[in-house]
Amino acid sequence: MKTRHLLLTLICILLSLISEAQEIGFPIIRNYTSKEFNATPQVLSAIQDSRGVMYFGCGSSLLEYDGVTWRNISSNNHTRFLDFAIDKSGKIYVSALDEFGYLKIDKKGNTLYQSLTHLITDTTHKIGFVWTVELTSKFVYFITYDAIFQYSPITEKLLTFIPDANDGFLDGFVFKDILYIQLSKKGLLKIEDGELKHAVQSEFFRDKNIFRTALPFNANTMLIPTRTEGLCLYQPEKDTTPKPIALSNKDFLLDNNIYNATLFQKDNFVLASINKGALLLDKQGEILQQYNESNLLQNNTVRVVSIDTSQNIWLGLDNGISKAEH
Repeated sequence: MKTRHLLLTLICILLSLISEAQEIGFPIIRNYTSKEFNATPQVLSAIQDSRGVMYFGCGSSLLEYDGVTWRNISSNNHTRFLDFAIDKSGKIYVSALDEFGYLKIDKKGNTLYQSLTHLITDTTHKIGFVWTVELTSKFVYFITYDAIFQYSPITEKLLTFIPDANDGFLDGFVFKDILYIQLSKKGLLKIEDGELKHAVQSEFFRDKNIFRTALPFNANTMLIPTRTEGLCLYQPEKDTTPKPIALSNKDFLLDNNIYNATLFQKDNFVLASINKGALLLDKQGEILQQYNESNLLQNNTVRVVSIDTSQNIWLGLDNGISKAEH
């Protein structure tokens, strides 16, 4: 009887250790190679539509994956797909090299790419890399270094914002339905009432604290993971210096570059980096899980991170796609 009790105790301990290992140190990872999806290995963008279908930007290929079959969505010009955003109606907007538009489904159920660049009235303007697309309730913003294209889905008109000479737009985020955008010389600005205006603590982001995105931390605060200067908490409506937030594992930030980030299960965040894979952390900066080559990630350079409706974490890498199951 004692032997049986001891055996059950050992089994419970073993199961607990396995569960903890999967949650913290050994995530369940499914890797997809470029041979599998038949495109270039570097993945720069990823998103899931309202039907559960995943989309990936792999070099000049825009891929669609329904969990079984990979399809390549063709466009008129072989561009480089860089970012996605989905609105409340389920429409996916796309930014790319010298191109931006949206995805639509035809009568046969095929996904097609529809360009919006014909709305640019200045025919001399060279679009360049449209690195980011951001959404508010009224507008879609396609962001390049030399211009921001504000598209209205209702009027189907385009308004263009141009930076001052010797300045340029970097990346931004949306807070309370207002786009905030970082400029290399002016710092942080916002588009309000059709104008570019200085945001509070704009100087904090001037020639430093460069970021690619920001995530909601609470109702009044954004978590900004800067590229090389750590994480900070910024309050867009309060003129106070952004506060740094420390990670329990400081080594992740050393000699690294935070390239992307996303919200996970409301209270957690995933950071994607250039040199050290990705990190799942909570609001206290505690590391919940790491994704890197030591636990079967294909590559430590993570360009994009996207969460699907099943709470799986999709990581677009310099060498393939990895899915961490949760």
